Amino acid sequence: MCLPAPRAVRPIETAGEPDCRRIAAAISAALPGRPAVGIAAVGAGRLESGGAASNSRAHLLEDTQLIHLGGPVRDAAAGGRPILVADMALETQWDNDFRREVQMLGARSLFCQPVTAASEVVGVITLYGSRPNAFHAAAPDLLRPFRVTVTDALIRLHTSER
Repeated sequence: MCLPAPRAVRPIETAGEPDCRRIAAAISAALPGRPAVGIAAVGAGRLESGGAASNSRAHLLEDTQLIHLGGPVRDAAAGGRPILVADMALETQWDNDFRREVQMLGARSLFCQPVTAASEVVGVITLYGSRPNAFHAAAPDLLRPFRVTVTDALIRLHTSER
């Protein structure tokens, strides 16, 4: 039996829409500690594409989230709720390979914030910290100034795909 070829995952930057990579870099530059930042597109509660990132390390971290079947970005996308990981070295919720790869890329803590439009998750912004406990409960407030810009960019991306 022949299975259909998997749908290619394409970086957000190739969509011909607003440059989410520049938005991710602007978020990183504006936040304390300049965390690595990734923006993933979500459709129907699942990751559709990854790759908008503030730097090359963030891009690799976003790819890692996309490759593994379980991880905080997928959980934030599916549940529509923020995910805060204080220390990836102590985390046991996701598989060992995922946790090891994220740590090898220099991320010890992360925060995933779903981006919603009309009560639907259209994307996830992820902050990656190089030290444990880099983020706290106020992380959503830090991202508030960027939500409209990111939401608009992700809506235009989804509209261009139809």
